[in-house]
Amino acid sequence: MMASLDVNDRISTCFRNIQGSTVTFGSGARVLDVSLDSDHSSIELTDLPSNAQADQVVDILKGFGINTFKISLMATSPPGFGSTAIVKFADSNSAKLAVEKLNELDGEDRRGELSAKAIKTSSRFGKRLQLSTVRISWYRAARSAQIQYRDEDDAISAILEIRKQPLVSGRSLQCHDPRFDRRNYLWSFHIHNLDINTSPQDIYRLLADCERPHAVNILEPTHTLSDERSGETVKEILQNQGTLEYFKCHPCVAGSNSIRATASFTNRETAIRTEEVLNGSKVEALGNIKLSVKHQLSVKYNIPHSMGEALKNPLEQIQETRPFRLVRLGIYPMTHFWTIRLFGDEGREGFLIEAKDAMEKLLSGDVLMKGDQALWDSWLASPEGKTYLKKISTEQKLRIRVDYHNSDLRVFGSTLEIRSRLEEMLAQKFTSENSKPENRTILLDRTLLSNYLLGGQAALLARFGSAVSSLNISRKSITLRGTTQDLEDAHSILRAHEESHPAELNILVDNCTVCHCPAEDALTTSCGHVYCRSCFSNAADDGGHRSFFACLGAEGECKQLFTLREMKNLLPFAKFEQTLQSSFDNYLRTHPTDFRNCLTPDCQVGAP
Repeated sequence: MMASLDVNDRISTCFRNIQGSTVTFGSGARVLDVSLDSDHSSIELTDLPSNAQADQVVDILKGFGINTFKISLMATSPPGFGSTAIVKFADSNSAKLAVEKLNELDGEDRRGELSAKAIKTSSRFGKRLQLSTVRISWYRAARSAQIQYRDEDDAISAILEIRKQPLVSGRSLQCHDPRFDRRNYLWSFHIHNLDINTSPQDIYRLLADCERPHAVNILEPTHTLSDERSGETVKEILQNQGTLEYFKCHPCVAGSNSIRATASFTNRETAIRTEEVLNGSKVEALGNIKLSVKHQLSVKYNIPHSMGEALKNPLEQIQETRPFRLVRLGIYPMTHFWTIRLFGDEGREGFLIEAKDAMEKLLSGDVLMKGDQALWDSWLASPEGKTYLKKISTEQKLRIRVDYHNSDLRVFGSTLEIRSRLEEMLAQKFTSENSKPENRTILLDRTLLSNYLLGGQAALLARFGSAVSSLNISRKSITLRGTTQDLEDAHSILRAHEESHPAELNILVDNCTVCHCPAEDALTTSCGHVYCRSCFSNAADDGGHRSFFACLGAEGECKQLFTLREMKNLLPFAKFEQTLQSSFDNYLRTHPTDFRNCLTPDCQVGAP
């Protein structure tokens, strides 16, 4: 569900993954956008005129009465080939209606061979939920052999010798206890999963250290297709069920007697129907062996290579936890990134949800803290700060991500002990760097600017002399060359300098906007209103229930939305995150029908 973003929202936003969705927050913790992992709000138009342009697609859609959309991709083609366009709608229902309207038309109204289908799009964090995937398996081509002995002990010795063999021609052989054939007075057993090219001489060589068998009979193979050709056969069968987006045979596990493959269709319904039709069906080309077809859900994550290396041990450890024993986890290291996939069968979504939550917690990292606030310093944006973080990341074999937007540090692949050591090390480094004189900018809000003009400038010059620059009118700022402590002292001088203000204004400014008592642990907002720190925190709780957090100054008439950066600076870290969650919860309560048809299996937003 999308809300329009104004200029200020674009400047100050943050993102959170909550309840299976990606939520965009703006000033006042107001929810601007909720993007679901199973986003079906786009359609693909194919067989458009060659070299079609976006404005032509707009005209075509409007000709069908489709008006509210955005062209997100145009792919033109050489003459003789149709072009393709990806069209984004506000929600999945609008996309579905557009597809139905385009595909129900016949003849000339269809504008040639134009076709449309709904597609899924990836989330902004590289995570994609797959709902239209099936997992297929079938037996490889193989032979069996009947081995006969006159003596039972010789037969048992041969079986034990075969079971000692790890792999024969890349296969793990299977055999059972011998049985007595009363008609021939012979003890016999069968060896299964032999390569189809196995000969009696191969069996005699295999049993060279045992008594020579009385007879070796090689049976007919189950079928004669190679692994590659059998995969192509299965793919053709799946294509008869619907359009495939993806098909891949996985490398056979050493010794395995079966082949496994994964296939994705263009929609979930086709995947469900394919399981119903093909699971347990016999394939004549494969010797009438049965296919196993299971509809499954999967989640894919692409992460940077450096993060994958840092999380190598935690990823191994997480596989031993409960939810990961009940789902399948695939880890595929690439050159520049790693792909991680979680697989769960239809009907067992609960286990996949539990594993998905644990995986996302691991991939989100841990925020480094200083008390109840996120550990942060603007020095990190300097070349020296970036070099320092890279150095300690290499030394500690960790990945530290700097989030300049949210002003925090997240560490991946660490333990509690390592995080505590890092927090102490960085805090000391910040103290050391901040004790060095450098140019520091003071942004003047309405109150500080008034104080500066009404005597604060003289006070700053008396304290710091030429280290203070003149006022930058366009930016409403001044520059101070000094330490972090000097910067704090300058702010204190400006806040305290009220001697030129009327006495009545002093009383109002010093009183808390909420409780109207002298402010305790006072803080001043960017709009110039004063709060007790505890009252500001309590007001944030109430703000979550109103879908946004706005100033209560001027007897409730101010209503200025606090920027996310201001909220993060004035609220404890946990309270800031809680305010975002409360705002999202309120958004769901006030938009009860927006997510009713969500296909995300762990989506709680549409739950009653």
